[in-house]
Amino acid sequence: MVEQPIVAHLDDDEAFLDLAERFLERKDLDVRTYADPDAALDALDDVECVVCDYDMPSCDGLEFLERVRDHDPDVPFVLFTGKGSEEVASTAISAGVSDYVQKGGADAWTLLANRVERAVSEYRAQRELRERADRFEAIFEEHASPMLLVDPDTGRIERANHAAREFYGYDADAFTDRRVDDINALPPEEVAARRAAADAGDENHFEFEHELADGEVRAVDVYSTPVSVGGDDVLFSIVHDASDRER
Repeated sequence: MVEQPIVAHLDDDEAFLDLAERFLERKDLDVRTYADPDAALDALDDVECVVCDYDMPSCDGLEFLERVRDHDPDVPFVLFTGKGSEEVASTAISAGVSDYVQKGGADAWTLLANRVERAVSEYRAQRELRERADRFEAIFEEHASPMLLVDPDTGRIERANHAAREFYGYDADAFTDRRVDDINALPPEEVAARRAAADAGDENHFEFEHELADGEVRAVDVYSTPVSVGGDDVLFSIVHDASDRER
């Protein structure tokens, strides 16, 4: 079951806040209302979207946006205001609000709820991507097996984990100056033939011979699969020393 989006709503009109809370909760939003900017700011750790009025005596909506961004640069911020000029809308968008909804009219509440739901959905998706990237990063760098991230178009080694740097004898900078073919000790035609055979059999396992930094040649088993890391498509390769295998 999808959790209700948690929304902090800041407005200096407490009667309006009560009205907004009743309507938005009927739209399956968990709304926390605030008339004081400091109280709303203190609650940001628990919310997934901020809805804010524009014209308030203590601060305007864009001033509060700056305070929110200092606390959390990513949380969605929807300006919900009775000031409907194009100038206000343009200024709000330029300042980095996630969305802008004008108060009033029969559809304003529904529009606000829809915009909040969309903003929270995008926020959750981006958060999940960051969490996946963090998990991958921890596994990649600390894993005991040599691992490489390779550009699938150029064959350039984008990154090598600690175990790979130890195995091959290159530091991080030296590694990323190389392509996979630069460390392959087999003749190019043999490398191409083995890759073609693996592709034909829909395999991700390759038997190669790699040259280490000191010139030693080792037989290796390479297991490669395409993955997306930080939005970039790469080949994720795990290398196993197979020097006891007959050449």
